[in-house]
Amino acid sequence: MTDKFSPSVRRILAERAGQRCSNPNCGRPTSGPSDNGAGGSTVLGKACHITAASDGGPRFDSSLTNEQRAHPNNGIWLCATCADRVDKNENVAMFPVELLRCWKEFHESLTGTDHASIQNRRVYPLRQLKIVDFAGVRGQANMTFGALTSVLGSSRLSHTVGELLNLFSSHEEFKRTRQPPSEAYEEEIDRISLPDERPWVVTVKHDPPRVFTNRGRVRLKLSDNREFIITAKRTGAALSLGDSPIPVFSPAISTIVVGKPLDSNSSPLKAPEQRLARYFGISDAELRSCIEGSPTDESVFGYEYDFNSEALLVRIGKSGYQSLDSLSGGERSRVLIDLGSRVARYRAKVGPIVFLVDQHRISIDRQGWAQMLNWLEQTRPPFQTVVDMWERPSQWSLARTLCYEVIGTDMEVSSFQITPLNL
Repeated sequence: MTDKFSPSVRRILAERAGQRCSNPNCGRPTSGPSDNGAGGSTVLGKACHITAASDGGPRFDSSLTNEQRAHPNNGIWLCATCADRVDKNENVAMFPVELLRCWKEFHESLTGTDHASIQNRRVYPLRQLKIVDFAGVRGQANMTFGALTSVLGSSRLSHTVGELLNLFSSHEEFKRTRQPPSEAYEEEIDRISLPDERPWVVTVKHDPPRVFTNRGRVRLKLSDNREFIITAKRTGAALSLGDSPIPVFSPAISTIVVGKPLDSNSSPLKAPEQRLARYFGISDAELRSCIEGSPTDESVFGYEYDFNSEALLVRIGKSGYQSLDSLSGGERSRVLIDLGSRVARYRAKVGPIVFLVDQHRISIDRQGWAQMLNWLEQTRPPFQTVVDMWERPSQWSLARTLCYEVIGTDMEVSSFQITPLNL
């Protein structure tokens, strides 16, 4: 049969996976020294078919040719344990085609990052986030980032993933880091007196009780292997780089955030462009440069902009130019995303930028959300993107978007699980 994997295909799959299991919840090495003491090696990995090699096998696809079934595109490299689970018909519902392709794409992108050029590491600075007893996580939960990472259900946390990342970017956000996160909990907190040598404990009264300890940490590993750690305490937070404390806050990453509505007309800054500039943390002149220096084909939604007598005007579709304040809330949210991506693109010329978007706090419909994700995935702009979602988008197949689902209940999160964003 020509549809069995050849030795050369098995070698390609193993090498592209870096000789590690492609299951993101496993990742164990699949090769190493043998135990016979003779200087030999052993391989414990397997090349598994994403769609079965023959009729009757798991996930068989009759539309494929024998050559397509035997191609590396139809294979995934797994350790022996994960391979045995994936390669059973009774487990097809647990390991559908879309999930295995998501595993493969994600794992190979990480392997590529390990061997990427310095330039690529600068474009995508985030590598991994570890949360320990903080933000509603009980125990430890890990997340590894791709070029475009989405998180479904982060409302179960006290901080969205974007807010957690912004702790490493914004001094103001960092200063507000506490266990519990704010003084609003004061009336609901029982403080238990403990000897000085014992860790202090705070219990928030709700059912079931939520206990915060001084073990709360957020660890951010960058693509250059630096690791920044925020240790959250009742009275504040401490920042360190590896084992070395940082006495003065220094941003670990640079972010552009779209995570709240634009100030209303009652804002002291009456001009829309002034409010937009403050929203993105740049000057009026920088905002104008970002707008005037970006061609329309770099727009997420195809919007056009113009300054008329110093006022910013927006053209949506075939309609004429309109002022920002005349747009609906949903249209203004789209403008924020569109301009945020332009600002991120320009800032990326100076240094690596992470674009953070929070669907929970801006008004944008499912179609607009899907259009934004599709644009980011297809365009691959020169910055890294992390989005927090409260619902799945309505259209487009987003095969290259790395999507996590938050597992657990409110403030009792146990893990982040990779899920296919298959529409």
